[in-house]
Amino acid sequence: MKLSVKLVAVLAGMGFLCPVVAQDFEIEDLRIPLEHFEDGTVKTEVTATSARIGDTGSVIARGLEVQMRNAEGEVVTTITATDCVLDRETRKASSDKRVDVVQKGFRVSGTGFKWNASDEVIHFKSDVTVEFDRGLIGFNFSMLKP
Repeated sequence: MKLSVKLVAVLAGMGFLCPVVAQDFEIEDLRIPLEHFEDGTVKTEVTATSARIGDTGSVIARGLEVQMRNAEGEVVTTITATDCVLDRETRKASSDKRVDVVQKGFRVSGTGFKWNASDEVIHFKSDVTVEFDRGLIGFNFSMLKP
């Protein structure tokens, strides 16, 4: 069954999701704040174009994007993936599909990953490519030429 995020929030607030939790259900345009700063602003947020919520609480997300913000609210790191499995309790995610991590000055891409929100570490499984904007990282790449 497809439910909009607003409908899920209303049903949860009214206590009607208890019978539904025992079954999988699908949500479009998912948005889950994972972590907050002390002032209540969102530090880490997960969005997905669609997701299937399992009876264990795991989320199978498609069109995933994770945004990590600094204290001023600026997005400093973005993780995008074709799809992944997110465990909301352990705050871990994994996938065997393509993933991109973008931060000012560099991009890391690969196939498959494991991510832990608690320590903000992502491990790539294979086909890893790293791209640097040499003007932003302060490293002289000319010394690497033969």
